[in-house]
Amino acid sequence: MKLNQIALARAGLDCKDLQDTDQVAQIALARAGPDRLRSGGFLVPQRRPVVAWCIPLEESIYATWFMNFLQMEVNAGDFQIPTEGAFIDAARNKLVERFLETAADYLFFFDSDTCPPPDAVDRLLAHRKEIVGGWYRTKKKDGQAQRITVYDYQKYDEAQAMHFYQSVQYAPDDPRAPECAMGCGHRHAQKVERHDAIATGCMLIQRSVFERLVSEKVVKPGRWFSVEEGGTEDMYFCRQVAKLRDSVPVHVDWSLHCAHIGLVKM
Repeated sequence: MKLNQIALARAGLDCKDLQDTDQVAQIALARAGPDRLRSGGFLVPQRRPVVAWCIPLEESIYATWFMNFLQMEVNAGDFQIPTEGAFIDAARNKLVERFLETAADYLFFFDSDTCPPPDAVDRLLAHRKEIVGGWYRTKKKDGQAQRITVYDYQKYDEAQAMHFYQSVQYAPDDPRAPECAMGCGHRHAQKVERHDAIATGCMLIQRSVFERLVSEKVVKPGRWFSVEEGGTEDMYFCRQVAKLRDSVPVHVDWSLHCAHIGLVKM
């Protein structure tokens, strides 16, 4: 289902069958009227800066994600940019290209298996960081514990040609945590912390970050994300921003805990 068709369903449609997307759009259009169709069916008071909601979609979507999407607080001036049918690094690169064609100030990655709180974007914007995101745990996999998707760099293994990261063991508010997530020897009270990498499924990125990566020749245009160095496209991107002349720190908002839907695909 295309994102704009999903958004049209916000106009009050009680949609039990999401297969017929044309019917969803037609009914929603009839019920909504032109004003309510700005920004996915709900007019939220104008917010500055403008955000592009970039959503890499798979061939189908989770019903849980769809219901969460309907609750998200989208500003009337924001852009909604979906892409589908590509590997995740290619999908993210395509989304960045399309984002840079807009007048938006920030890109917000909102993955189709990630469910953040409805006010996630406003909360992330309030931090005034170049890169900041929420957090979640890895998907369930038989025999393996779920990990927090917040990482600190360990080493590069030349034999395996891979970069290795250590996942933060506990969120700071976890009563089991013997010390803060930053390893400073005590329970950390800060809501926003700097780490070497976080997952991209709920991440807000300032426009200038992508522009600087290209202008400073850290990456080529269209190559902001890659899996070629081993690991994930998220970690690759975080390594690249660390190479900028004025290194861009990556922050996590520990108060913004997202659900991560589904199982690991084998």
